[in-house]
Amino acid sequence: MKTLLLLMLTAVSMAITLHTAASDKQQWKLLWQSGPHNDPESIVYDPNEDVFYVSNQFFKGESGQATISKLNKQGQVIEDSWLSGLNEPKGLAIKGSTLFVTDIDKVHIIDIPSRTIISTATGKGIKFLNDVALDNTGTLYVAEMMNSAVYRLDMDNIRLVEVIRSEELINPNGLLFHDNKLYIAGWGKIHDENPANADKGALVELNLTTMEPKTISHPIGQLDGLQLAPDMKGFLATDYLGGNVYYINPETGNAHVTVETPPLAGDILYIPQQKMLFVPQDNTIYAYQWQEQ
Repeated sequence: MKTLLLLMLTAVSMAITLHTAASDKQQWKLLWQSGPHNDPESIVYDPNEDVFYVSNQFFKGESGQATISKLNKQGQVIEDSWLSGLNEPKGLAIKGSTLFVTDIDKVHIIDIPSRTIISTATGKGIKFLNDVALDNTGTLYVAEMMNSAVYRLDMDNIRLVEVIRSEELINPNGLLFHDNKLYIAGWGKIHDENPANADKGALVELNLTTMEPKTISHPIGQLDGLQLAPDMKGFLATDYLGGNVYYINPETGNAHVTVETPPLAGDILYIPQQKMLFVPQDNTIYAYQWQEQ
């Protein structure tokens, strides 16, 4: 899988991307930046310890060299290798004292106090897991990008169960549970098993009762991270290959640049209480705060 990601990085380095959309950059104040990290993909906040955990993919390393690091609220590294021995960690979620992380074709279940992997779940036919999201009952959903599918973690049997597989999911990357629905940042239809060779992705809404997906935005780019926007009505999504964080209006389907970033922006985190947005990008994590006008 590292080969696929290196192909994507090559595509980024060869591309020249022009952005003509309006930007809300005057409303996002950069508070701090943290780095260098080893290809950070996701960041999650732990309210129990008032710290952040970051998944570091370590693209140029060998299998088993990837890590999860621990940062304080100012972005300073508490422990660079809080947990090591991973292959290519991506999506992160916390439930109580448990940390979930995807690692290519499996989900590790980690006890935070002892920093120990207590269980590992996988499932049939899984190729490339990405982001995760918890619903309001604590059920974990997992995006499978290459198969254009969504899985659910069965905690009783410690396995991943396929919930839906459909081209209408547009090869899901980012996930967000909101208002009893699962929202999906579609990477875009992938051709020839090469994520760098994909159509533009869009935002998808999945009704978890009927399992009917619905595209609710125009094509934007290779969507990666997904969070609610400060107005709690729209969504924020990153374009991994093209760059930038977009604001998506689900009513109109339109999107515009709200934070300007180079390519390689991954799974973002927005904390509504602090109006803060955290953007892992390349080897740095940026922290912004929304300024009301």
